[in-house]
Amino acid sequence: MRHCALAAFLLMTVLFLTHCQTVPVKPTLTVAVKEVKTIAAHDDSIMSLDFSHDGKWLVSGSLDKTIKVWQFKSSRLMYTLSGHQNWINRIALSPDKQWIVSGSGGIDDTARIWDAPQRKLRYQLKGHKTSVSAVVFSPNGQQVATGSWDKTIKIWHTETGKLLHTFAGHKDSVWALAYTSDGKRLISGGWDEVIKVWDMQTLKLIDTLKGQKGSIMAMALSSDDKKLVVGSGGTENNIKIWQLDTGSILHTLIGHKHTVMAVAFSPDGQLVASGSGGKGQNLNIWDVRTGSLLQSPQTHASAVMALAFSPDGRYLTSSGDDKMIHVYQLSVNNYQ
Repeated sequence: MRHCALAAFLLMTVLFLTHCQTVPVKPTLTVAVKEVKTIAAHDDSIMSLDFSHDGKWLVSGSLDKTIKVWQFKSSRLMYTLSGHQNWINRIALSPDKQWIVSGSGGIDDTARIWDAPQRKLRYQLKGHKTSVSAVVFSPNGQQVATGSWDKTIKIWHTETGKLLHTFAGHKDSVWALAYTSDGKRLISGGWDEVIKVWDMQTLKLIDTLKGQKGSIMAMALSSDDKKLVVGSGGTENNIKIWQLDTGSILHTLIGHKHTVMAVAFSPDGQLVASGSGGKGQNLNIWDVRTGSLLQSPQTHASAVMALAFSPDGRYLTSSGDDKMIHVYQLSVNNYQ
């Protein structure tokens, strides 16, 4: 009898724990998503989007080798920058709207700094041995970081185009970069499935985060620098939200069927948007606090490659293989 009672107790414990692990956590908010317009933007896949800090400009970079600058409110094309010899992987706009940086691959394999007010090329940054797959400005706009398939990260002076430093440490291509808001740390991720944190004052590696599982393709940092969202490919195609100060994983977001190519935090840090390759559920919006899936707009018939929230958080933009920029109006309601 004693053995039977013990066996029954263990069975009930297993059933209880299994039930607790499979009961989904209720979201802490709801979000209404309405597609308000689409912009026929490029002649090939759009790989990257970035808003100006005042929300007036939206910049797009494409496999068609061009960068386009849009007036966001009116969707008017302001101008086009041309000059790359091959596809554009990533673009970024400096905080003061003075500079645009772009990274290219193929026979090009360069990053370029463009003078935004003058609408012309300022510097061609040569130094990477192969495709430039990640670009980002420091918060003060004085430096540009570039990541490459050559496994290195390079730091450049924006106003002179001078190479300042090269970080080596990744064992495969670097696809994602993010600065903390004070500019003191640079975070990188790549196909070696690790996240590295670099001290920009000492120029030393200060942390390596492991546990992502899958080639890292996209990364975004919350505005308070506390959380890092990372999207991966490989066999899992998932997203992880990290607590940056402890190096712990808060949530694993499962829902994409193909490689996660883009992630973005809403300005208030409540939402994460993610985009992936393939068809069906390739655009998702998540509750950061609980990791719950809130919305999956069925607007893209093919891969979603780029995402950007407007600085006021009222709009989300997405783009990808359909060559369009999709604009969604968001309405968030928090539960009491």
